Order: sequence, then structure tokens, then C-alpha cells
Amino acid sequence: MRTLKHSICVFLVFTLLVSMLTGCGGNEEGQAREYQQFASFRDVPGVTEAEISAIDELRVEYGAFVYGALASAEAFLDENGVVSGYAALVCEWLSRLFDIPFTPILYEWGELINGLESGKISFTSELSNTGERRDTYYFTSVISERLIKQVRLTDSEPFHRIAALRPIRYAFLKGADTYGIVSGYIYSDFEAVFACSYDLLG
Repeated sequence: MRTLKHSICVFLVFTLLVSMLTGCGGNEEGQAREYQQFASFRDVPGVTEAEISAIDELRVEYGAFVYGALASAEAFLDENGVVSGYAALVCEWLSRLFDIPFTPILYEWGELINGLESGKISFTSELSNTGERRDTYYFTSVISERLIKQVRLTDSEPFHRIAALRPIRYAFLKGADTYGIVSGYIYSDFEAVFACSYDLLG
């Protein structure tokens, strides 16, 4: 079980992160230039001595953090077996900014949830901010948005032809809240199939 001190420090780190990402005005290009000027979290305008001390305590007490991710376009193994993609870039940036290693590691859904509960995994971007989850986890404001797309094999029947014969089957990860998020936007009869892992969807 994570300690209260650990939870507070983790909360401070990501409160600071969100303030950096949401506090810059202007267009995306201007914002990118502003992000790049901070070589350290200590340089961020408005950072307090209490926040600096809390983050310094994290470095001494924990030394490193694990960023848990599901295999996706955001986190995947490259040809050398190294986690790459958006998640890896975020971890590289956080590591430089806070001078604490943030290591991205791929997990299956059940392992991810268990790892968060045990404290083995420190951060993830895989959980949506729901009322029930806010009772257990700390959530930042939105720092990026994901697109959810329908995918079919190139040579398979188009969706409208399948829908004319039977309800379209959509696969969802069991335990994730994707079904609840997208089901209201599917404007035809459909059948939901729930898989325990992405391996079963391959």
C-alpha cells in the first residue's frame, strides 16, 4: 500500500506538471517554445519551495518511477525491444525535468490495475477520470486527448454492409471504461464483445 507521504509527493509532481502544460497561453507553436525553456522544474514560474522540497524528497526516497502503459500506438516495442512512442517521450521529458528516472513499462490491463494498487506502478495515462476512481487515485487535468477509431481488415466487408445483415461486433477491453465512453456514439445496433487482454483481440 502506498504511503500518504508518497501519495502527496506524487500529487505535487503532477500538479506542477499540469500547471506547466495548461498555464501557457498562445498557440501550440508558442506553447512548445515555452515548454522547452524549462531545463528543470525549479525554473517553472510559481513553483514553491514546499513543492521543490517534496520533489527532492521523492528523488531521495524512491529514486525512480514506473509509468505503466498498455500496448498501443502510444506505447509499443520498437525493433530493439525498447518501449517507444508518446509514452516513452513523456517519460524522457519527465526524467529530464525532475531529474528522477521515469521508466515506461508495458502491462496487460489486469497487471496495470494490480500494479497501481500495490504501488509497483507510480503513474499511468490509461485510466479515465471517473467518480469511483477518484476515490482511489489522483487525477490531473487532461493533458492530451485520444481518438477512438473503428478498425477493420482492408479486404473485409464495409461496416454498412455488415450492419445490413447483422449487428456489428465491437471488441472492448474488459474492465476498461471505453465501452461506456463510446457506446452512446454508435448510431446503429451493435454487439459488444469483452476481451480480458489485447492479446485476445489480435
